[in-house]
Amino acid sequence: MWAYLICLGTILWFVKAAGLPALSVVPVFRLVPEWWGMVLCLTYIVQALVSISIDHRFEKNFGLALFWVVWYPLLFWTLQAGTAFVGLPRAIFRLRNPKGTWVSPDRGVA
Repeated sequence: MWAYLICLGTILWFVKAAGLPALSVVPVFRLVPEWWGMVLCLTYIVQALVSISIDHRFEKNFGLALFWVVWYPLLFWTLQAGTAFVGLPRAIFRLRNPKGTWVSPDRGVA
């Protein structure tokens, strides 16, 4: 249910951002977080900085990865929501393989 609500909310946000007047009364979540989202973001950045300060003795240029570390949760949750959104109907209705078994492709090795 969570994944479907996230996907629906994201679609509604993009439609509302496009300026369609028919959806102007639909409440849509914001991509810019309110104070609780900023607290969560600040907590995550402090955690990443503490991690970098601990690992700085062993990895000298690890601080350069901080930019990519911040994007990891967004990518993770987006991928998880998309996978659940697509995978749940396939798992329930067995759209592709009704047996549910893996068939390894022939690699030509005898």
